[in-house]
Parts: sequence; C-alpha cells; structure tokens
Amino acid sequence: MDASTDAIGISSAKGKHFYQNASFDDLLGDIGSDPPSTIYTNEKVGREIFSTIMNGAPWVGEVEMNGKDGNPLIIFLRAYPVKDSDGNVRRLVGVHTNITKQKRTEEELTNFKQAVDASTDAIGMSTAHGDHYYQNAAFDDLFGNIGNDPPSTIYADEKIGREVFEAIMGGIPWIGEVNMYDKNGKILNIFLRAYPIKDDDGNIRRLVGVHTNITKQKQTEEELRKHREHLQELVTERTRELQESEARFRQISDNINDVFYLYSNDYKTVYYVSPGFEKIWGKNIQDLYDNPWIFTESIYEDDRQRVEAFKKRILASLNFNDAAIEYRILNADGNIRWIQDEMFPVYDLTGKISRIAGSARDITRRKNIESALRSSREKSRDLSRYLQRAVEDERIRIAREIHDDLGQTLIAMKMNLVSCRNKLPDHLDPLFETALNMELTIDQMIQSIKIMISDLRAGPLSDLGLEAAIEWLANNFFKDSGYDTRIELNTKSVEIDPNRGMALFRVAQESLTNIVRHSNATVVTVSLFTKNKQAILRISDNGSGIADTSALPNDSYGIMGMKERVGFFKGNLTIESNEKSGTTITATIPMND
Repeated sequence: MDASTDAIGISSAKGKHFYQNASFDDLLGDIGSDPPSTIYTNEKVGREIFSTIMNGAPWVGEVEMNGKDGNPLIIFLRAYPVKDSDGNVRRLVGVHTNITKQKRTEEELTNFKQAVDASTDAIGMSTAHGDHYYQNAAFDDLFGNIGNDPPSTIYADEKIGREVFEAIMGGIPWIGEVNMYDKNGKILNIFLRAYPIKDDDGNIRRLVGVHTNITKQKQTEEELRKHREHLQELVTERTRELQESEARFRQISDNINDVFYLYSNDYKTVYYVSPGFEKIWGKNIQDLYDNPWIFTESIYEDDRQRVEAFKKRILASLNFNDAAIEYRILNADGNIRWIQDEMFPVYDLTGKISRIAGSARDITRRKNIESALRSSREKSRDLSRYLQRAVEDERIRIAREIHDDLGQTLIAMKMNLVSCRNKLPDHLDPLFETALNMELTIDQMIQSIKIMISDLRAGPLSDLGLEAAIEWLANNFFKDSGYDTRIELNTKSVEIDPNRGMALFRVAQESLTNIVRHSNATVVTVSLFTKNKQAILRISDNGSGIADTSALPNDSYGIMGMKERVGFFKGNLTIESNEKSGTTITATIPMND
C-alpha cells in the first residue's frame, strides 16, 4: 500500500481514520480522525458514504474532496468494508484516485465538441497518420463524404494537399488559402487553418483542419479589384482631362483682362486668382493670397461699405440668384475704374457648395459710354424741350402777327367795302350784290383766322383752363361728325401748371387728329383725372386699331412728339391697341418735379 500511486486510507469499523499511505499524504494531507468532516466538500455526502460501508456495503463512485492545498478535487473512490470470518465489519478501506485533470479534460473535450458541431466553419479531424475520421455538420454541407485520404479527394491540387498534411504531421501549423472541391465538384476558395494536436509529451495525437469558404469573398474582392482598376483608369483619364482643361483655362485667364477668382466657401482662402488682378487693381497677386479681403482696400470709399455688405450677404445666405454688383475702385495709378463683379457657386459631388468662384470685369469704357449717352440724351431732351417751347413761342408770335396784321387788314378792307357799297347808286344793283358777297367772304376769312389763331396759341387752354380746353377740343373735333364722344373730367380740385397742361393739351390734340384721320371710330372716350399725384389723360376709341404697337413706322412723328412732350416731365405715354377693340392712348405726367 505504501508504494501505491492511489491514495489509500483505513478507518476503524466506527469510522475513525487511523492510517494513510504516502500518496494519501501527498494528495489529501493530514485529515484527522473524522474524514467526513474534513476532506469531503459536502460533509453529508461523506457521512452517507461511511454509513454505507459501515453497514457492510461497498461504495464506488465519484466524489468531490478537499485537497491538502484547499482546492477541490474530483476523486474516484472505491470504498470497501473489511469483515472477519463471522461477517462483522472490522475495517473501512478507501482507495482514492485523483481524476480531476481527466474530468476537466473530458469537460473541455465536451465543450470543444459542442463548439465544433455548432461551428459554421467546416471542421475535420484526422489521425496522426493523416487518416480522416471526423467532420462536423458544416463540413458535411460543404464537402460531403471525403473518405479517409483528404489530399486525394477534396484538394484541387493533390500535391498541395500532401504538402499541407506533411507539414502538420511534422508538427507545423499551416494557415493560408487553398482551392478545394465542394460536394458537387465545384472548386471553392478555402481559407484553411490546420493544426497538430499534441499530448503532454509532445507527441502528435490528431490533425485538425478549420475550413472557411471564402469563395464569395474572393469573387467580391476580384470584382472590387476590377472596379478599382476601372475607377483608377477613369480617375487617371479624368485627371488628365482636368489638367488639360486647367491648362487651357489658365492660358485663357492669363491672357485676358478679366479677373477670375476661386475662394473657399467662407471667403477666407484664395485658391486661384488670374493675372488680370494685377492689371486692373495694380496690386500683387500674392497680397490677395495672403489677405483674401485686400481687394476691398482699393474700392472707392463711397462704394466700399455697399460692396462688403453685398459679399457678406451672399456668404451668409448662399443665394446666388442676384450675385452681381458694380462698383468703383481707385487703382495703383490713381485712376477710377468701374468693376462688374459676379459670384457663383461651385458644388462638390454631394451637392454642397465647396468653393465660390467669380469674375471681375473692368467696365470703365462701358460706363463712360453710358454716361456720355445719358449726357447726350439729356442734351437732346433739353434741345427738344427748347424747340418745343420755341415752337409754342413761334405759334404765339405768328398768331399775334396774324391778328395784328392780317386780321386788322381784313377788318379795314371790310369797312372800306361797306362804305363803298353804301355809296353805290341804285341802278348799279349787280355791283351791290358783288360787294355784299365780298363782305361775306371777308367775314369767313376773319372767322378762319380766329380759329387759326386759337389753334396756334391754344387759346381755350389759356382762356378756360385744361379741363374746359380738352372738352372744347373734343367737341370741336367731332362736331357734326356722327361720333359718339364721351368726355370724363376729374381735375377740378387740382391745379396743373401751364407747361404740363400744354403738354397734355397737345397730346389730346394729336390723338384726336389721328382718330379723325385713321381710325373710323364710332365711339370716342376722353378721360382726364388725377391719381397718386399724377395727371392722367386717357383717350380711347373703338376704331381700327394697330395690330403690333411695337412695329410702328419710323416716321410716326406724331407719336414720337407725344412721347417727347410727356418725357420732358418724366412722364410716360403708353399705347394699347389691337385690330378688333380699337386704341387707347394714356399719358401720365407727375404733378410736381
């Protein structure tokens, strides 16, 4: 017993421990005289075991005991009663075999088997000599029944399969990609992790292979590789095109006077500015790269605040619908230049604004021409105004001369003729009749001269006022003509200065003249009223209108004259007409300058 590797202990028939061999000492140590209370982790189980033996029955099984270091052990216990010749129990003998390591190994193997069986990877095992003997469910699904010699059945290249098995049987793990046949004979890409399993002495006991099907992954990688190559080709081609485009852009921008610029979307970084900046501003381009807002220093003082507010509004709203502005700069030579500056967005692939581009153009020459044209128009308008006044003055002078000279002469002729007629003897009756007819002719001439004088000096306007003058004018034009003339006047409470009144009177005169000459109208409506501090004259007819008022002939001097007259006072003249509904002429003149 002393030489036994099992721990052997002996107790009296009453359960008092009195002997233990060396293996018992090493395993359980000094346990005292009452083993159930000392070495059993569950004293109740220990009492039951001792009770069974003391009653003469053996007890064989596994039980948990405390080792001498205090750690629990799993013990395979064979406990027997030793009886005398009369059958009485004299001793209790217990043989204790430590199976803790074995049980844990079995538990680990159980857990390992459960994990292997549940694994989605195909796991196969072979003996140390390479004979296949185990495969999990995933292995069945992927490869099927492969026999005892895997290198000759599932490897697409048997030579590689032999090399893999030889490496593992030599104690070296093998990890890598290999081609294998699936159970339908299709070649798969397999990621293989193959390992040797050794015992405590380093001897190879098993070969384990973990197979992961990476066929779809490899196909995806291949497709991705092709896509990357294609994308790289596109990027290379696009880069080349962009480089060529950029080169052309720079050639263009470097050789024109306009300034092209490219800023960050917060206007804090300048990415590009064309050489035109130096030509127009007279500043070094590098200064603008260093200080993106340095261009504002050259802006004319009266325009600077407006330009800065405009730029900041665009940056804050990122609304480029109205992103153009004109302003003046004082360049390095001290000359004032007019600039037209326009901004527009540059979008990235996600649709976000990544850059702000723009162009600044020197429009000084255009501005000078516009100024000269405005000045020319003003002078032309002043001249036209002077000529109109001169015409009115000349009309008054001619009317005065007709009145003073021709009128007085006709009156004198009539008086002399009456005197002569009264002195004729009765026997000269034919001569009397002739003289009387001459008197009537002179009366008609005098009446025509009165009308002519009134026409020349716009007599009703000066004598009666604008409202009554226009009413007189309309009635006089259409008297005995068959026209249905409607007159609407609403200016009695408003005074219109004589010059404006004369302009409206002449517009009415010209409009009514055109109606009589060209329209064949049956109804004419004349309206004169005020609205929003403006005097408005509107004359409408139902005659044959104008199909296209934008295509009036160049010799429509009457209409041109009307527009000039109202234009003197910053007024407006509109013509609305069509062939079916007639024509409406509206003259609008502000009441005050």
